[in-house]
Amino acid sequence: EVDSRVSDLCRRFPQVIGELNHIRELSRLERRLRTIDEETKGCLSFQYRCLGQLLAPRTQPPPDSMGRNHKQRLKVTFKGGSTPAEGANRPGDMWVKYDISPTRTLAVLVDGMGKGELAAKQSKETIAILRSLLDCGLDYDSCVSFLNSALFLSCRPDSFVAVDCLLIDQDTERAYFHKLGAPPSFIRKKDGTVLVVRGSRPPAGAFSALPCFATSEPVAAGDEIYLVSDGIFRSSPVPARAEHLLISRLRRLKEGSLDLSVKTLLGYGRRVGGADPPDDVTVVAARIERV
Repeated sequence: EVDSRVSDLCRRFPQVIGELNHIRELSRLERRLRTIDEETKGCLSFQYRCLGQLLAPRTQPPPDSMGRNHKQRLKVTFKGGSTPAEGANRPGDMWVKYDISPTRTLAVLVDGMGKGELAAKQSKETIAILRSLLDCGLDYDSCVSFLNSALFLSCRPDSFVAVDCLLIDQDTERAYFHKLGAPPSFIRKKDGTVLVVRGSRPPAGAFSALPCFATSEPVAAGDEIYLVSDGIFRSSPVPARAEHLLISRLRRLKEGSLDLSVKTLLGYGRRVGGADPPDDVTVVAARIERV
């Protein structure tokens, strides 16, 4: 009799384990649904607050602030270029320059997931959303956070994008960097030294809310700033030392046109023998000059 009970329990053991795993999985899904519901409400709440900012009456700056004397302003010149990945007809990366005000210029480099047409479509849509928000008059920091929440709410596996933003303020003579899943950027000073600017934020759309913190660095006439997509690192002959190699190449850049510097860096993105890189390579350069 004892043996029969033990035998019965042994036969039922897999069934019991299966029931327990089923209950555990249901509990996990319920918690995930509650989390998604809370995150969705948080995103929508933030977006409604942004809409409230747009609908609120605008306060005009004092008359004397419009005509006050500034220091001699900077002139910022941008150049950019891309090399499509191997097997792709067009690059999936995209960049745009946007004048937020007469003294504040924004450059945005977007790297969609994957390569080719799908990545290019995703990059184009991301830039279109950001431009629309800026055109509406929403402040810059809120635009970046709104973009992240919009991509999160799209709930698509391919909705993650790397967004690299560079804002140059001529009044403060500083460069502000917002990096969402983007690789390092580089500031080549007039004396040839190179500063590395890193970001630690996940890609846009990966989480419902991302604190919009910017890293800033002072800039002066003669400085050059380079935004690059991660394809330039993946195509390096020594991936573990890709960043070090790029810094060395930036130091050795000769004085000349900004367009030539961009083409030189894009050439480094190609494989040995001139073959196309495994991932899209994009370089955006900004040169700071006095007016």
